[in-house]
Amino acid sequence: MDSNLRKKLEQGADIVKKEAQRIARSFSIRTADATHVVSNADGVSVETNSEEAPMARPFQGGLRHPLFGDRKHWYPQPYYPYMTLAWEIKRPEMEKKVAEWAEEEFQRKMR
Repeated sequence: MDSNLRKKLEQGADIVKKEAQRIARSFSIRTADATHVVSNADGVSVETNSEEAPMARPFQGGLRHPLFGDRKHWYPQPYYPYMTLAWEIKRPEMEKKVAEWAEEEFQRKMR
């Protein structure tokens, strides 16, 4: 991946991360603190470390679980789609970062 594109994606991901943390903080400080930007060979993403915040996935997806291992009775987990909301709210800003990269590449190639 182009290093300038990676930089812009990381900047955009940081915008989404901060919004996800802001939303998550309203119901789980632990989930907010465990949300990070991850940049590796596969690309750039915003993730919540499930070891640091084991309830993050159930909050995001509204999963059901057995209470105290009683598999006859399943209970819904409150649904707080913090990551989805953050993406929807900040998507235009994220897209702007990618557009900035495209414009910079175009200008560089036109020189």
